[in-house]
Amino acid sequence: LFTQNGQEVPPKELSPGLGQAVELLANILSSGDQIIITAIMHNLHAFSNAVDYRDRAEERILKLEEECGEFEKRVADLEDAIIELKKGEAA
Repeated sequence: LFTQNGQEVPPKELSPGLGQAVELLANILSSGDQIIITAIMHNLHAFSNAVDYRDRAEERILKLEEECGEFEKRVADLEDAIIELKKGEAA
């Protein structure tokens, strides 16, 4: 069980928030247990990298979607140009 506002709370009922995270982290860091502190810091670093990676991936996906739309338009323009050329050859 965890505590929230001095009350024991099951983990599934904890509401995520910066204040709660800071309180939990402060408790861990003030424990002086270097093994746990090192593990927590490594995990925080890994989570931070995962968030950064996800954000970069989302930005890249949006850029690729824009480029795909541009290519679709260019293909449609080329198809139209081919149709016009064929009409000119037939005439």
